[in-house]
Amino acid sequence: MKIRLTIMLALYNSSQKIYTELFKQNKSAWKISKEDFLKFPKDSLGYHIGIFYQVKGFDVIPKLENHDVFHVITECGTEIQDEVAMQYLLLGNGKISLYQFA
Repeated sequence: MKIRLTIMLALYNSSQKIYTELFKQNKSAWKISKEDFLKFPKDSLGYHIGIFYQVKGFDVIPKLENHDVFHVITECGTEIQDEVAMQYLLLGNGKISLYQFA
């Protein structure tokens, strides 16, 4: 299991930029930093996204911000097993991505 996880993480990390360039051409980046999210009202989704980034130690990935919104709304974790579960949730709701095949 450790080898498969290592391979999947390496593939994801190396494919992120290529994925956004090829499959997110018509999508605009939100142009907002994690610090900007934290300036939203405390009861807003934006603020909770900022908290998500802060707690996880993540940065905003341009053009993939909406994926983090799904994490916040569903309270789904970010471990590899949680990401797989998230992909099935998204697939069940009609959102298809290249990462589902991985």
